Amino acid sequence: MVLAETFVDPRRFDGTCYRAAGWELLGRTRGLGRHGRPWEEHKPPKTVWVRPLRRPARYWLAADFEAPELVGTPTPRVDLNRVPLEGAEGLLAAFAQVTDPRKKRGIRHSQTTVLAIAVGAVLAGTRSFLAIADGAQSLPKIC
Repeated sequence: MVLAETFVDPRRFDGTCYRAAGWELLGRTRGLGRHGRPWEEHKPPKTVWVRPLRRPARYWLAADFEAPELVGTPTPRVDLNRVPLEGAEGLLAAFAQVTDPRKKRGIRHSQTTVLAIAVGAVLAGTRSFLAIADGAQSLPKIC
């Protein structure tokens, strides 16, 4: 389960408790109900409130692909302790050979570092640019 939803009758309640508890107001329903096949207009519109139950829920539900965590397929993982990083045959040497298309002005991080962080995150199971950025921000700063 990644998201909880609830419906509130705005004629009776404003949803103040939900807002205080961190729920987000999505909007209003059209007041339709279904008892069998056709949709019928028989109920007053309700407000729809949602709360993500897991931090990446927003990314999983908005992704262009089906997140492995949602469909139940195992996420392939690589043991990064077994990947050679240094030396002539290492990953860092391969990244250093990639030409950097960026202009010299304004470069804050070497391309080798950026590629190493991105590839390491993907090999560890990360599946979006935002998740890679979150992981990179949590890394220790090395001077």
